[in-house]
This record gives sequence, C-alpha cells and structure tokens, in this order.
Amino acid sequence: MFYKRWIIPSTGYFIYICKKSLIYIRRTLLTLTLLLCTLVASAQIQRKFLGFTIGVTSKTTVYNYLRNNNIKFSKNEKDEYLAKKIKFAGEVWDYVWFSFYNGKLYNLDFYIDEDSTPIQTMDLIYNRLDYTLSNKYASYFDYNKSTSERKVYNDNITKITFRYEYIEGSKSIAIMYTYLPLLNHKLSSDADEL
Repeated sequence: MFYKRWIIPSTGYFIYICKKSLIYIRRTLLTLTLLLCTLVASAQIQRKFLGFTIGVTSKTTVYNYLRNNNIKFSKNEKDEYLAKKIKFAGEVWDYVWFSFYNGKLYNLDFYIDEDSTPIQTMDLIYNRLDYTLSNKYASYFDYNKSTSERKVYNDNITKITFRYEYIEGSKSIAIMYTYLPLLNHKLSSDADEL
C-alpha cells in the first residue's frame, strides 16, 4: 500500500496517510465546500412575491395578474401600476406600486397609512414586520443606509427598504423590494440622457 509522508508544521512530527485515506479526505473537503457554497447561495434576500420574481417577471404578466384577479389598479405617469388592497406578509396593503424597466418588474413597494389603519394597529404591524425582517435578513442589514425611521437590507442583488415614518402629516409603513441590477441599468440609462 502506498503511503504519503506529511510533516505537521512547527512540531517536527510526521504523519503517514495511505492513498485511499487521502482520497476520502479530499472528497470530504470537497463535499463540505460545496455544502457551504450552497448554504451561502440560498441565504439571499427573497425575490419572489405574489407569484412574481423581481428582475424577471414581465409587465404583461403583472397586468394580466391584476386584471384576472379583479384588483383595482391604475397606471401613473411613470408607467408604474398602482394597485389597491393586496394581501402580502399577512397584511392587506393599501397600495402596491409595480415599477418596470425594459418591460421587467424591478421594484415592488407595499404601503399602509393611518388613514385606513388605526395607529395602534400600525404599531403592531410595524413591530411584527420589523422583528421578522431583522431575524430573517440580519446578515444583510446596511448600517450605512439605515436610520431610526428607515431600515435597509441589501445583498447586492436585492435591496429591502423598510420605513415607518410620517409622510405629508400621515404615519405610514412601507416595504420596498428593489432588484439592483435593473435599477442600476435604469439609473445609467437616465444619466446617459443628460
């Protein structure tokens, strides 16, 4: 049987490992490396919402979904769809904005305000959502972009902006999911127009 001689650094001791054992050690290390890579890849911020995948779903698909499910919506001057009363994350959101670039969904913005929800209920909703997001995406928390009223989670592909603030005299909760590659293309294209 073939043995390989290894020296243990800074001890002067030698270890002898047979070729068969060396193959098993290499396979085990490769398996552990692949497992670690899989774990890291699966720990990204979610990109699928309401059956849509931001960065992938077409504008036509969103339009058909809203129309086929009898959801009230309108199109604004920015070519976004503004839908009303959509259930997501256990809440019925007053408004949901669907933003597109090159025909693909790149931004979803869920919004509740105190005009439709009592302030005590909003506090409960905020605390529940804050707890869930901070537990699920703690490793992606962006300290540089976060404030007391706004928390940002970013994995360099998807960004979540979670807000609880006063806007025009009304308290509101908003969660915005943005697909960064398409946003960056949009911003670059907008800058090229200058």
